[in-house]
Amino acid sequence: MCMHIRETLQNTRSWSANEQALCDYILKNSIEVIRMNGTQLAQAAAVSTSCVYRFCHKLGFEGFSAFRIQLASELNEKLSSPSEVNYDYPFTEKESTAQLIQTLGSLYKTSIDETIRLLDITQLETFAEHIYQARFTYILTTNTNLQAAENFARKMEEIGMHIHVAGELLQQRLYCASAKQGDVAIILSYAGISDHVQECVKQLYENKVTVLLLSSRHDKTLHYFATCRLYLCGFESSYQKITTFSSHVSAQYLLDLVYSVIYQKNYKKNIEHRDRAYHVCRLKAKEESGMKRMETNKGEET
Repeated sequence: MCMHIRETLQNTRSWSANEQALCDYILKNSIEVIRMNGTQLAQAAAVSTSCVYRFCHKLGFEGFSAFRIQLASELNEKLSSPSEVNYDYPFTEKESTAQLIQTLGSLYKTSIDETIRLLDITQLETFAEHIYQARFTYILTTNTNLQAAENFARKMEEIGMHIHVAGELLQQRLYCASAKQGDVAIILSYAGISDHVQECVKQLYENKVTVLLLSSRHDKTLHYFATCRLYLCGFESSYQKITTFSSHVSAQYLLDLVYSVIYQKNYKKNIEHRDRAYHVCRLKAKEESGMKRMETNKGEET
């Protein structure tokens, strides 16, 4: 069953012509729809009653009554929310800087709250354990989430665990071709709509690679191939938006959680390893700085 009906309807592009007409009507007249029965909705949207019930089944509901109850619950939650944020266009050109500060702060908070609500602790622990036990771990993502992936890889490097981040398409194909059983591939994709990503995941699955998925509920394909899945906040549209404010902070939060669970497994050892690594880096930086000063002094003498 879809968790947020209106967001699912806004982001699904696979409806038939009649289903799209029904979808458009529900989005425009949600409050009226919760007061209707299936027959009344069919008449209002100019579709058949059977189309209404097929539509509800596609969304994971047993019938129109269950669909209507869920929609009413979502609308009530939305109306009672103290701060309603447009996650695709959270600010306008006329908004003041003070308003912008409050708007983005609210967006970040509600995005994290939703990520926590969707979080399954067992899935999180299993996700982290697969990475901890992996022979090699790869992250496949797009430019949108590349920064979050590289940040995660750097943190893991600090505790002696190597994560290979593949951001370029060719690099992703090479990783997919060489990965094998015992390896782990983390797929970071908001909706899984890219043909390239779908092909990569299918190849990883065929190679018996453990696929760990970070995606929103808008993903209708990739989760079939995943051993484990963590949900990104799914409030954004997959297509039209200023940028990925909400999903970015959600991805960063989930990856930080995964890192923290892994860190706890060897807590004292990881503290020592990180401190030792930074001590070596400081010594090396000091040595390089000293050599540069010596070269500068020699140049001045000549």
